[in-house]
Amino acid sequence: MIIEDIQFIEDLEKPKTAPFHYSRVFKIITDNGEILTPHKTTNRLEYNARSGVPLLKKLSSEITSDFKLLDSKKIEAFMTDDKKGTQIINLVKQFNDITRRSILRITIFQPTSDVLARWNTPEKIKFAEYQAEYLQSKLGSNLITYPFLDLPISDYLAFIDSHHVRNEYQSTIFTLDMGMDPTYLKIILDHMAAKQEPMIIALIHKQWDKTIPQHIIVNSFFGNKKILFFACQVGRKDKDSNTSNTHAISVGSNFDIVALSQGHGYPPNDELILNKIMFYSPSSLLIDNIENTFSDPSRNIIKEFNLPMDNYLDLIHLNRIIKGYKGAEKHYKKYQILFYLARVHEAITSPIIFSQMRERILQKDIIQHINDTNLKNVPMIRGY
Repeated sequence: MIIEDIQFIEDLEKPKTAPFHYSRVFKIITDNGEILTPHKTTNRLEYNARSGVPLLKKLSSEITSDFKLLDSKKIEAFMTDDKKGTQIINLVKQFNDITRRSILRITIFQPTSDVLARWNTPEKIKFAEYQAEYLQSKLGSNLITYPFLDLPISDYLAFIDSHHVRNEYQSTIFTLDMGMDPTYLKIILDHMAAKQEPMIIALIHKQWDKTIPQHIIVNSFFGNKKILFFACQVGRKDKDSNTSNTHAISVGSNFDIVALSQGHGYPPNDELILNKIMFYSPSSLLIDNIENTFSDPSRNIIKEFNLPMDNYLDLIHLNRIIKGYKGAEKHYKKYQILFYLARVHEAITSPIIFSQMRERILQKDIIQHINDTNLKNVPMIRGY
């Protein structure tokens, strides 16, 4: 798939007094179809969660993502070990197959910070080019992503200029890090904006209160009608308000596409503490523990899955899981299923709320959406 165009649809005038909200709608046009932002992706771990429950219910596949953090062992396997390298190739092929109907699929192969610290500039560029060729282009992807490389500023600008492609055969996405030097971030974003071409820029997300200068820089591009920001590795909840962080940064920061952080993707097996399993609320946008969620008389978790009338197998399965959830305190397998259930519940319900949020931006009613949900308590937003 390639990015053919990005069209501005609507925004809300940024308030003159703090705190600001950043609410806008764009249309991304690809050769696979069109999609509107703001949008939450469905990532690999959410697909894994669906298989771990398991459910027949399909997940949203309009925008899909995979953020693969590669340490030195995985990189060495990819670049020097044919058998282990094949395993990585097969995982990529598997995800590509699962998401073959996506309108937009973004996969990022990111070296860990310790690997980047050891590599010199030629080594970083060599890896970026190898992963682009062997993990993307040769596997049929013509939307090529480049990871954050932490290059010296002059080398970074030269790398972007020499690897940026936008034609009928290929598109490119470059990844930056919200933790990078803010001066360098500003120089790079200005350099990319100067190309005056539609583009998506991936940003490895960091907490706003630890990266204020970087957030100010990203927010300064709110009025740019061609650049979209994709926040990847987003923590699940805002630590101060326990609100869904994907929703919070879509309104409180200038991010058009968001993807939840991809960690290990499975629960610890040393302690089975039920209230470490957290559920998303599609009405309030709170992330709350399982006891509060299941005891809330206003909630009907099974109904929130929005199952088709003929999907009785999922209905029976979900009823069994929820009625017997206390057993997860003693049985790891049941605990694991509940852990995955919370993730797949969010993967199913959150995109629906993002769709409603887009409509409220278009109707110029986003302030009411903030006041109707726990977004009003998020530090970067509260004040309305």
